[in-house]
Amino acid sequence: MSIVDLEDVAEVASRVILRPGHLGAIYELAGPEPLSQIEVAKIIADKLGRPVEARQTDRIEWEKIVRSARMDPSTIETLLNMFVYYENYGLVGNPNVFRMAVG
Repeated sequence: MSIVDLEDVAEVASRVILRPGHLGAIYELAGPEPLSQIEVAKIIADKLGRPVEARQTDRIEWEKIVRSARMDPSTIETLLNMFVYYENYGLVGNPNVFRMAVG
């Protein structure tokens, strides 16, 4: 995952909202380094000063839980496909748009 700090997202949003020339524009914001969920858990643990563990949820078990909660079947299928994609390829973005937006 190429995570972006929420304060940085707010900075870009304020520039887009307050300055002309952004009508209809789409800005995909990505952080500067792709991180695994294990790396994200370690960063959070370091900040909190206590252990945080990243664990993988079995997709079959997850599907049973959300079906029992009556989640829309097409939404479940879409999410399952997304999980498989992320497992295989991650969710890595290019930070150039973010850099251009904030300088």
